[in-house]
Amino acid sequence: MPSKWAKCALDEQQQSALASAITIASERTFEQDPRFGICVLTEVAQRALSPAVNDPGTAIDIITRHTRVLAPWKDLDSYTDEGVHCPQVRIHPLNIDDLLADEFFPIARDAGETLEVHIRLHKALHALAAQESVELRAAAIRCAQTCYLFAEQNLQLEQHKEMVKRLMLQPD
Repeated sequence: MPSKWAKCALDEQQQSALASAITIASERTFEQDPRFGICVLTEVAQRALSPAVNDPGTAIDIITRHTRVLAPWKDLDSYTDEGVHCPQVRIHPLNIDDLLADEFFPIARDAGETLEVHIRLHKALHALAAQESVELRAAAIRCAQTCYLFAEQNLQLEQHKEMVKRLMLQPD
């Protein structure tokens, strides 16, 4: 049985309940690690954008899916301990900047000269910024600035760069 720590002695039933509540395995799963699911979706978009596949529609679909996953984001200060049955158990919260970076930076980088992917990415960030979350809005603005840098580096036509720049979220 894996090691676990407690402030007091646990009987066999409590140890069994604790062990069944924790997953320890050699591979990540979607159930235990939401960022893993996000990374897998992003990898699908990256493969779709590869020259061998050249399927920007799939990348755009993944951007839409990422947007739907994050749209219900709530600011950390909106959560309470009400209804928490294990007040001594602590986990690190997900960081919205890290999630957006996992989702959008690889796609923005690998979109290359595919204008429609850059446009959809910035429209998705606008949609996320419009949600009722101060944290999500601020993170979407920061993400948009980096994604624009990828577009600026990869797009060849100045007209295309300007189109994306006009879509880029601006700080308040």
